[in-house]
Amino acid sequence: MQLSADLVLHVRTDCSERAIEISCLDVGNSGDTESIPLGATAGTPIDLFVDSYNNVSAGSFEPSITPD
Repeated sequence: MQLSADLVLHVRTDCSERAIEISCLDVGNSGDTESIPLGATAGTPIDLFVDSYNNVSAGSFEPSITPD
């Protein structure tokens, strides 16, 4: 039986600085879609981290970005 990942999303403006996290989201369970609504400023870098809830929850994912 293959399990889907329980994903956690993090967004920062600097990859190496955990303290400047813009947003973090973990609302779903294994296999659920996670989504972060986010305002962005032109020229400001955004680093998106896709993580798992724990080291047992692993699986594939397909990120997508939808502009408003």
